[in-house]
Amino acid sequence: MGHPSTSSQTNSLILSTTSLLQGILLLHPPSRTLFARQDAMNLLLDLLDPSNPSSIQAQTLLVLVTAMLDCPRNTRAFESLDGLGTVTSLFKSRSTRQDVKMRTLEFLYFYLMPEASPLLPGSSSSSAPNTGVSHQQQQRDKILHLHEQNHARTHSGESETSSADLLMAGDGEDGEGSMKRESLTTEEKQKLLGRHLNNVAELVRDLRENAVFSAAGAGGPAAA
Repeated sequence: MGHPSTSSQTNSLILSTTSLLQGILLLHPPSRTLFARQDAMNLLLDLLDPSNPSSIQAQTLLVLVTAMLDCPRNTRAFESLDGLGTVTSLFKSRSTRQDVKMRTLEFLYFYLMPEASPLLPGSSSSSAPNTGVSHQQQQRDKILHLHEQNHARTHSGESETSSADLLMAGDGEDGEGSMKRESLTTEEKQKLLGRHLNNVAELVRDLRENAVFSAAGAGGPAAA
């Protein structure tokens, strides 16, 4: 679906559905857990196919951000399906429209942000006493605010040495720590993204020094 041979009515239906899905994930965060499943995440990645209209690609990137927000398990599913390869290929392709490239860049900034521990059922992100975690949450909220406003390839479900390898190599002195760990650090994600993109260190530096997305929380995003 969404290929050039299909009707504009089908493309319009896909856009409406993904827009509705984004709204549901914003209003009901527990629904995001669906995308810890590879089959569900794979459906989103398929919509980033280069043959799909740019409007569908851009909207799908917004849904991905919402689906992965505060859900490290979803991010691990994204990585295991070579989602980084899909997004960076879209970013580097000469045929990709400029507005979609901007969306992919926003997505990569979001991806590189520190991951908070997944929220327990019934818990609230505002209950975290640690100011560092609170700051990370504020950054995520600003990204959400920004996104609220505005390949023919099969994903196999495997990557050469993916996030799973980094998780298993985690620091579990009693043998349990690595199994409980779901989140990756910015440095670990930088290493994964570096397999597909050359200037990742500059993105991380920009993220840390210039408070990317901070303007969105203050005065709202610039008009698209």
